[in-house]
Amino acid sequence: MSVFFRLSFIAPINLFLQDIFSYNVEQSRGDTHNMIVILMHYHGLTLQEAVDYVGSLCEETINAFIENKKRIPSWGKEIDDMVEKYVKGLQDWIVGFVFFLDDINTITDVHYFQFFALEFPDSPILRCWR
Repeated sequence: MSVFFRLSFIAPINLFLQDIFSYNVEQSRGDTHNMIVILMHYHGLTLQEAVDYVGSLCEETINAFIENKKRIPSWGKEIDDMVEKYVKGLQDWIVGFVFFLDDINTITDVHYFQFFALEFPDSPILRCWR
């Protein structure tokens, strides 16, 4: 399996993050299409266990991305520069999505990204961004 194919495995992280960030609003409306709700209902997890589980999926996904990034071969300066831009775009997409979620939640005065950065300065999401 190519390293580029493995790098694409980062895509589900936005689904995981969306479900963590939107859980409170969705549960207050009775929505059931959220990974947290599904884990609680069908697997008998507590809210904290479900959030921790989805958080661990985020961490595993980002750690795999970081490791796959290290495995990218070199094809010469011209192609390496293009590959670097592509990988940077994937990283920026992830972090941009976190900022987007934070902006949406600003309406409720909950700044998740600021909290996240202060509480978890060594998190894989922040390491991916650097």
